Amino acid sequence: IGSNGATIKGDVIVAGGLNPTPNIEWITTNADFFVGTAVGGPQITTVDTTNNVGDSSSLAIGTDGFARIAYLYDTSQDLKFARCLNDDCTTKNITTVDSSNDVGLYPAIALGSDGFARISYYNDSSDDLKFARCTNTDCTTKVVTTVDSSNNVGQYTSLALGADTFARISYYDVSNHDLKLARCTNADCTTKIITTIESAGDVGKFTALALGADGFARIGYFDETKDDLKFVHCTNADCTTKNITTVDATGDS
Repeated sequence: IGSNGATIKGDVIVAGGLNPTPNIEWITTNADFFVGTAVGGPQITTVDTTNNVGDSSSLAIGTDGFARIAYLYDTSQDLKFARCLNDDCTTKNITTVDSSNDVGLYPAIALGSDGFARISYYNDSSDDLKFARCTNTDCTTKVVTTVDSSNNVGQYTSLALGADTFARISYYDVSNHDLKLARCTNADCTTKIITTIESAGDVGKFTALALGADGFARIGYFDETKDDLKFVHCTNADCTTKNITTVDATGDS
């Protein structure tokens, strides 16, 4: 709504943070003029329909603005990876990353400075924590490493990359009911430092990890013994020193 001679100008920001370049102008007098079209609701796409797929997905966005998704192919128990080639992922490239026995549960994905995916996940056949470093865009070439094979470990993984570009992985030790952290000390995580962060009761399911400005891990997780939401603030790189807090103890939370 403007007074006589008013001009409306400036940048146009549309959903998704895009900044389109205007290519046409309109001059109207005493009338409503509609620019653009409202889109009703989210755009939902079926990315993969190959048998039973899509369990335990994890997602990251590339520098092209399009999604990368790691997920479980439940029919053959494989780890799969989809690189979307447009905003709605109606076009994509899909790769099987690991098909060695029963693998791919609880994947967590992050993208390196090279734009290629890093994925942590659980090998249900050998009960191990595994890590894949993709060496090209579609992960048709990769380096796969077993990070922890001590008893039954590696469920509920979460992953972040440090300033050194190496992975930090939080996960659940099923055998001992503990929360663990692996700090990889090289790109493929063939060398690493593993720490048991908490072992009081049954703790460490449903981990979520992020790195602070200090480079040290923060992890949210579930204490099943007490039915509480807990949080650990690591105060050194390997989380051998830390502060543990119960965030929510209301009922089963």
